[in-house]
Amino acid sequence: MAQAVREAVPCKRIGVAVIGLEVPHAHIHLIPMNRVSDMNFANPKIKVAEARMKELAAAISAKLPPEAEASAQGQATEPAPDSKAARESSKAKMPSSDDAPASDAVMDQLQTMTKGLFYMSESDAPLEAVSYAAPEGELTDAALLRLLGQPDGTPVETKELTVFLRNHTADNGVLNNVELANRFKALQMFMKQELQETKVYRIGKGPQIQTFALGKTEEGKLAGFKTVLTET
Repeated sequence: MAQAVREAVPCKRIGVAVIGLEVPHAHIHLIPMNRVSDMNFANPKIKVAEARMKELAAAISAKLPPEAEASAQGQATEPAPDSKAARESSKAKMPSSDDAPASDAVMDQLQTMTKGLFYMSESDAPLEAVSYAAPEGELTDAALLRLLGQPDGTPVETKELTVFLRNHTADNGVLNNVELANRFKALQMFMKQELQETKVYRIGKGPQIQTFALGKTEEGKLAGFKTVLTET
């Protein structure tokens, strides 16, 4: 892959970094570089138009040998049945014992609307539809932390959904992509209309901040999406 990237993208070297903070697994970054500072993850995140990303993907794919291209396209990437990756994937598909699905219609819609969406901060993280059994009484910070399995006293910051998504619902969004911006707008409208008291909860401090956008369903459950913010 590194050789294919180097042939497709003008650069002197391909830097390699293994980091797994923004997602729950280790993964490898291949970074075209002309100087050492290009490997600094504190650099401003580069925004690349989706059309250009597709061009680069096609150019890199064209440089891969057939067996590597098949693997890159996901034809040989299933984890072994008893591997740690397989166990984690299976666990991720199952709600925890504290989770309780919202109405099928709400969750089905949330899963459809969040599929393929990423929240852009200093890194990018996928949106994942979630639902929980709402605690009795008021949803205090302490009750929320218990619900999410977070330690007592963990800082909780509350934001309005429209404020949290404002960069993503702007005319062209953070990636200068009208289609993605419209998808975020549709998600925001759905959560405002179909859920009650929708708010965004930032849990903990940086650099990785667990973030939940939750509102109450008609059945009294909590539903919405979760993601991760990267702030340094």
